[in-house]
Amino acid sequence: MVLAMVLRARGARPAGTLVAGLTLVLMATACSGGAIDESELAAIVLQPDEASDGTFFVEAESGPVSLEELTADPNQSARLLLDGFVSGYDAIFASPGLAGVEGDISRSRSRLIDSSIFLYTSSEGAESSFGRLKVDAEATFQEFGPTTDLTIDELGTDAYGIRVEFSNPAAGPDVGIVHSWRVDNVILRIVVWGEDLQEAEVRALVDIVDGRARR
Repeated sequence: MVLAMVLRARGARPAGTLVAGLTLVLMATACSGGAIDESELAAIVLQPDEASDGTFFVEAESGPVSLEELTADPNQSARLLLDGFVSGYDAIFASPGLAGVEGDISRSRSRLIDSSIFLYTSSEGAESSFGRLKVDAEATFQEFGPTTDLTIDELGTDAYGIRVEFSNPAAGPDVGIVHSWRVDNVILRIVVWGEDLQEAEVRALVDIVDGRARR
C-alpha cells in the first residue's frame, strides 16, 4: 500500500496497526450506477498506461486485495464482513527511487500514487461503512500534520477529500491528497503523495476512474 511506501521513504518505522488502519480509513462514499462485480475491479482502477508524468506502474505492489491483506485487526475485519466486503484491487505508481522503481529520486517531482477499489455485496453495505471510516480518516491524517477538507461535491454528496501537510517535509513527500467516493456497491480511492502537489493533478486521475465506474 502506498502509505507504507511513504513511511519507508521518509525513514519512519511503520506501525502495523496504523498502516492497516489507514488503508481502511481512506474509504468514503457517493452514489450512482448499476451493481459492479468482482471481474470488473482491475479494469476500473488506473491502468498501467495512465501513469502520471514521471511515474511508473509498480506491478509487484499492485493487484487483488483480500480482507486479510486489508487489515490484521479482527474488529475491523468483523465490521467489514458485516458490511459485506468482498475484495479489493490496488494499482500502484511511483517515481524513480520509490517503491522499487529504479533510478534516483527527484525531490522536485516525486510521486506515490495508489488507485484502489473495494467491492461490497450491496450498495447499502458500502454506504454503511462511510460515517465510521470518514471520521477515522480525518483523525488519523491529523497525526501527520495540518489537514484541510477538500470540496468534491460533484462526485456525490458523501464523497470527500483531505489534504495533509506533513509536519516534517524534509524527511520525504510534503503533501498528501486523498479523494474517496462510492459508486453503487464499490468504494473508490485515489491517494497521491509528493512535492509541489496540486489538487488538479489528483482530480484528473479521479475523473478517469470515476468515468469507468459509472460507465
